[in-house]
Parts: sequence; structure tokens; C-alpha cells
Amino acid sequence: MSQTHTALPGQGLRFLLVEDHEFQRRLLARLLATLGAAAVYEAADGAAALEIAADPASALDIVISDLSMPGMNGLQLADALGATHPGLSLILCSALGPKMLETMRTMACASEVRLLGALAKPLTPASLAPLIAAHRQACGTAAAAAPAGA
Repeated sequence: MSQTHTALPGQGLRFLLVEDHEFQRRLLARLLATLGAAAVYEAADGAAALEIAADPASALDIVISDLSMPGMNGLQLADALGATHPGLSLILCSALGPKMLETMRTMACASEVRLLGALAKPLTPASLAPLIAAHRQACGTAAAAAPAGA
């Protein structure tokens, strides 16, 4: 009966979205729900994200953060999360060009978080799925992931 059903990329994972634009944050939350996310926490800025991450009940797997936000940008958030949650997986995203994305990727690698990638907006299932699979591989949770090449 499950011949048309394969495991969803985000199945069982807990995500934190950090995006200052509410509309974009809500769209991404819906996208993650369609990918099978077990929980999606939302924060409008870095300070709120750190509060959610500090709550043991959230037990986050992956943080998806915008780069450009007022107060604390995505790279500053990566540093702060790395100090308190080393090894936490992070996906940075931005509407900036490819050169800026590469610079973000390089700078975020200096933090203690596990940088899965830096993506251009808008995020899509096709852009997120390989990064989620990389998280599962790094954390040894591949059993619930969709088969490679699917």
C-alpha cells in the first residue's frame, strides 16, 4: 500500500525558522510542513531564536536563518548558536547574489554549528532536500530520509 509513499525529507525533524519578514517565514513554515517536519518553531529575530534554542523542549535539529535581519544577522546568530549548541545544523538563506552566498558559507564555517549550506531565496523543496539529507547523514538519522536519488 505504500508503493506511492516514500519518507518525506523532513520527517520527524524539528526546525527553527529565523526570518524577520512574517510572510516569508509563514511560507517557509508551510513548506517544511509539506516536507514532513515534526515541529516548526518561528522567530522574527536572532534574540527570539536564541530563546527558543535555549528551551530544552524545542530539541532543535536544523535552524534555517535569513542572513540580513535587524539586530543580529544570520552570521552573528550562527556564532551565538555555536557557542551554546555546538554541532547544531544550520542553513543560511539570502536574497543576495551568489558571491555573497559563498562569502556567507565561508564565514559561517568558522562557527561551531554544522553549516549545511547557504541558499538563495526563495527556498524550494528541491533546494532544501539535499541539505536535510546531509543533516541526517551527519547525525546518523538516515533511516527516515527519502532514498537517495528519489
